[in-house]
Amino acid sequence: MARLGVSHWQGKTTFQKHLQKEVGFDCLVLDEITKFSTFGHDVINLLYKFCAHRAPMGHIHAHSEEYQSWLNSIEHKLLDIRANLKHEEAETGSTTTQSESILVKELFILAVLLYIERTSNGTSDRPTIKNTEWTCAAFDIFSRIDSCNKPFAYVVFGCEARTDQDRTIILDVLDRTIESKANGLLHPLRDVMIKTWVHDDLKATVTLTEMSAEALCSSSCLILSTSHSVKCLV
Repeated sequence: MARLGVSHWQGKTTFQKHLQKEVGFDCLVLDEITKFSTFGHDVINLLYKFCAHRAPMGHIHAHSEEYQSWLNSIEHKLLDIRANLKHEEAETGSTTTQSESILVKELFILAVLLYIERTSNGTSDRPTIKNTEWTCAAFDIFSRIDSCNKPFAYVVFGCEARTDQDRTIILDVLDRTIESKANGLLHPLRDVMIKTWVHDDLKATVTLTEMSAEALCSSSCLILSTSHSVKCLV
């Protein structure tokens, strides 16, 4: 996923400038970015590692001590990144609520944490203390930000939005993001979320994995095929 994001990504951003400095290029073109794709965002790389090496649910390896230790190490790394972000926010006193704010970055980390927890442990409908904490923190952020250009966060927490209030909070941010053109290709994702909520209200079985697959196919793949907006996944 990290390679996919970087290989499709173009444009001058803070991340690109950081990457240029890291690999020693004054100017990067697409092929050069792809060659050095291992320098991708830490959170995306952790998500990539999980997706690449996750044991299928029910597989004997999924219950081994070694595998559980590996999952815990990914979780701890993500939590450390989140803690560093919160420390940075406290130090800088940042109140920015736009798509590249510290709050939105934290929201994406929370989405990755919850996605890994849900899909690795098969507890898509069973709340745990940490799942509840991450979800509450995410909806608090959604209620405070102006926009969010991270489709993955909408997909993950859209699955957690069981009440009209929670759904309205997500849609308000999504609509403002579309209007601000921070990511102008979020319309398909909006349609998928609403359709999923309708199915959910009709008591259809909708899991995080199923919604993620549908949303990423119908929305994110559209983004991949029509523009260079994959940086929004980071």
